[in-house]
Amino acid sequence: MVSLDNTSKRLKVFAVAGEESANQYLSKIIDTFGSKAEFKGISLINLAEKMEILVPAESLSVMGFIEVFSKWRVLRKAFKTSLDYIKKEKPDLVLLIDYGGFNLRLARKIKEASPETKIHFFISPKIWAWGQKRALKVKKYVDKMFVIHPFEVDFYKKWGVDAKFVGHPLIESLNDNFFDGKWVELEKSRCGLSSRKRLFGVLLGSRNSEIVRHKEQFCAVAKKILNQFSDFEIAFIIPPSKSRSEYKEILENVDFPFILLQDEEPMSRIALCDYCLVASGTATLQVALLNKPMVVAYKMNAFTMWLARIFVKGIRHVGLVNILHQREVVPEFLQNEVKADIIFDYFQSLILEEAKKSKVVSELKETRTLLTEQNTYETLKNEIIAHI
Repeated sequence: MVSLDNTSKRLKVFAVAGEESANQYLSKIIDTFGSKAEFKGISLINLAEKMEILVPAESLSVMGFIEVFSKWRVLRKAFKTSLDYIKKEKPDLVLLIDYGGFNLRLARKIKEASPETKIHFFISPKIWAWGQKRALKVKKYVDKMFVIHPFEVDFYKKWGVDAKFVGHPLIESLNDNFFDGKWVELEKSRCGLSSRKRLFGVLLGSRNSEIVRHKEQFCAVAKKILNQFSDFEIAFIIPPSKSRSEYKEILENVDFPFILLQDEEPMSRIALCDYCLVASGTATLQVALLNKPMVVAYKMNAFTMWLARIFVKGIRHVGLVNILHQREVVPEFLQNEVKADIIFDYFQSLILEEAKKSKVVSELKETRTLLTEQNTYETLKNEIIAHI
């Protein structure tokens, strides 16, 4: 165990956060350690003020088999850069966050090159859905797995993996203000929104490939909302890692009025919305924890989806909120089902039928009770220190 009581001793951590949600978690992990640790590694460039970025995660932002294949040279270079640093600097710890396809490969290469290096994994890849035997790789190459869903502990126990539940980090992001009507009204005014109009939030995703695939149909839904209901405004929720100018360029051809909302804590912007159209991912849980009626929609490379339908066993849903509830609390539309007319019809029924909306909101309120409330980041920090 490494003692951090002496302020001159700083834990050297090589961290990997390969995508938007992991990047947000890593930012808060760094804040929790404060001066007790120094972080270097792979993350999105908006963390440059908090850590030394050896490989910008933007270059690795891929989803699916085809995308990984097309970026293999970039991924191989990232592996080499990581291994060279670890062998030379010998960090106290390698902390891998989510991003299973990349991180499990990296863990194997690190253990082969430097068996003594401690590897901790925070937020398990969804191997309980996709290739459960990959748990054997976790057992072989990961020293400690920290999970955010209670059921994952039992899953890993079956495979002999040392796993610890530390709570869900999104609970840490909740603020009482987000549920306070007066705060919401003041915040909407500050953002240039009308307190007399309802807000339809659009979350296209964080990867460029996701944004491109979702833009046309998501925007078509938003336009239909505006055309049908005069008391609505449209907002695009921008991930913290994206620049407003980048998003303005992406949306330059959109032919209806909208506003861009962005904050280091995305849930503070989602809290201003009344309804949300969400690309599948962590955002579905953020929206659910704020009790906002939503539709989950997702399009991926056709070949990747074909393989997913072959290999993913025992999982009926893709949205994290539905996976957590183990039932369809909110509707999911995938691939060719992502059509503006179908999605708009569902939202229209929610808007016009108060009883239907109330039922959805009531079910979403159960989400928080499914995630044990504890200080995830403090728990994680203490567990990391205890297992080095």
